[in-house]
Amino acid sequence: MNSMPINTRAEYLRIMKEIEGLMDSEVDTPEGDRFNELVERVEIWEKEHHSLSALDSTASELKRQERRKTRKRGMDFDPY
Repeated sequence: MNSMPINTRAEYLRIMKEIEGLMDSEVDTPEGDRFNELVERVEIWEKEHHSLSALDSTASELKRQERRKTRKRGMDFDPY
């Protein structure tokens, strides 16, 4: 299967909506094949745009910010 990559968030959202309509598609039908193609495209998009490493770095930054706030308030313990 040679499918085009998803290029924009708007396209991603449109495809997610289309997938929703194909959720009950039978295997080995044109609709089922379309469902599989779209899911593959979404998985690639999500891997590139929603990686766990990006989430991990965001979580780490939030923890650092909270620690700074805690120190500024004069608390002498680390809630983490």
